[in-house]
Amino acid sequence: MAAKITRGWERIGFRLYRDGVYLGDQSGQDRPGWVTNNGTVDAYPVITVHGPCANPVITHVETGRRIDLGITVPAGEYVRVDTRPGRRTVTRQDGGTVATTSPLGSFRLPKGRSEVRWTASDPTAPARLTVVWRDVFKTLVNPKENFVQ
Repeated sequence: MAAKITRGWERIGFRLYRDGVYLGDQSGQDRPGWVTNNGTVDAYPVITVHGPCANPVITHVETGRRIDLGITVPAGEYVRVDTRPGRRTVTRQDGGTVATTSPLGSFRLPKGRSEVRWTASDPTAPARLTVVWRDVFKTLVNPKENFVQ
């Protein structure tokens, strides 16, 4: 289900309702999706929650790491969670910030395939979540070993 959107970035989207089949119930339970980090080290995703929904929780199933957002995302709006080093922010569509006690730096996608699951209160079913990441590779050269004096 992952598709290239720009060079080096991967994207996967999760909806409660797709292709005439409910992917869980409208209370927001059981919205699984699979991501594949084809790199050799952990990747830090950018996650977008599209409303309408309330109190979204994003979980990396294998590690148990969670991002809890105690907010309401109105219909037609989104909230973006950026877990990348140096960024680590949660922002609304209008640029306003959202407070969270979740450690954003610990939410990573390990190499290989893993499950990301999310829950939210969504009475009308159009809410969705997208996860975007870059495959990350360990460098072949250690800069300290190649220092020339």
